[in-house]
Amino acid sequence: MMERSKAIETLEARVRETPLRERLEQSGERIGAMCSERRGPRMCIPVAHTDDDFFISTTLRDAVATIDQLQATLAAREARIKELAGLCRQAGERIAELSRAQRAERGVGG
Repeated sequence: MMERSKAIETLEARVRETPLRERLEQSGERIGAMCSERRGPRMCIPVAHTDDDFFISTTLRDAVATIDQLQATLAAREARIKELAGLCRQAGERIAELSRAQRAERGVGG
């Protein structure tokens, strides 16, 4: 079973030699071809990196993982932006407070 797992990892690496965006486009083309030709996915035994089902499945898994990663990154950045906005608001309030205190020290109306 370990040999098969290593073989699958090797095949996935071959698929991943093509950039994800290009693979997504190719996946759409492959699915379109299957529909227009009224056929199932092309498959080999043993599985090959060029098999429709293997190529499309690997591509979709990679796309989901990429989307998950991007969403997590975006959520973390949004949280950081909220945190920084709060700090800016506090700094602005502190600056206004210091400005009022400085004017009061000079006897300027406030």
